[in-house]
This record gives sequence, structure tokens and C-alpha cells, in this order.
Amino acid sequence: MPGSVTQDKEHERVWNEYREAVLEFPAARMTIDLRRAISDDAREGLRQLGPDKSFAVVTAENPHGRDAEPALNERRARELEDELRRRGVRFVRADGCSANQTHRERGVALWLDRETALEVARSRAQLALYWFDGDAFWLVPAAGGREAERLPGSGVP
Repeated sequence: MPGSVTQDKEHERVWNEYREAVLEFPAARMTIDLRRAISDDAREGLRQLGPDKSFAVVTAENPHGRDAEPALNERRARELEDELRRRGVRFVRADGCSANQTHRERGVALWLDRETALEVARSRAQLALYWFDGDAFWLVPAAGGREAERLPGSGVP
């Protein structure tokens, strides 16, 4: 089916962009380049961000990996944060950016177990989330048949 091939190519493009992202944690004044191994100092800083050493990074912007209007993205980001507050979920701002800073998606680091975080990502029509296991980041698919992938690539910190 031609539509499926096009969609598969688009998902592959977006997946590759996820691998090349930079995560910014404004409150902690911390930036993590997912293309590179995490330094010991950065790893310890990430572990200290919240109540547990592991957490997910999720966005509500650009559902299905497609660029949305800025006003829609802003509304979706606010709705996600409002929902997390209502549920009593601990979170901090965590933006995903392209390495050259030409693209930014407002997101949150949230302290939920991985499966519940995936439910949040899926409810926001996201293709993936980032999972920090206390040692490394993982790119975890929320849709499609991919396997979780340790970042950076196959490198070991």
C-alpha cells in the first residue's frame, strides 16, 4: 500500500530525529545531548531531578510526529501539564530540541513507571518517549513495532 510506505518513511525520519535530539531541563540548567554519552556529573544531576532516579520525558506537541500550529502545540502542552497536576504527578519542564536549535518541543520529565508514562505518551498521540533508567536514556516507541533503543546509538557511557 503506497500510503503505508510513505508513513513508514516518515516515521523513520522522525525516529532518526529523536536519536539526534538535545534535552534541556531549564530548572536544573542542564542540557543533555542524546548523541553523546552522558558524563558522570550529568548522570548524577539527572538522578537528583526528582523523587526517583528513573523518569520519562514526554511531550504533547506535534502529534503523530507531524508539525502542528504553534497555538495548538501551546494548548496541548498546557493541557498535559494541567492533567499531570490534577493527577498529582511530579514533573519538571524538559524540552526536546534539534541539535542546531531550529526545532523545539515543550515537554516534561515525569516520575511515573515506564508503562504508565507510555500511556500518557499514547494519549497525546506521540510516537515515542525518552526513558532515563538512572544510567542512560532510552528511546521507547509508543506506537509502531520498534524496540526500545539505548542512546546514544549502541555506545556505552
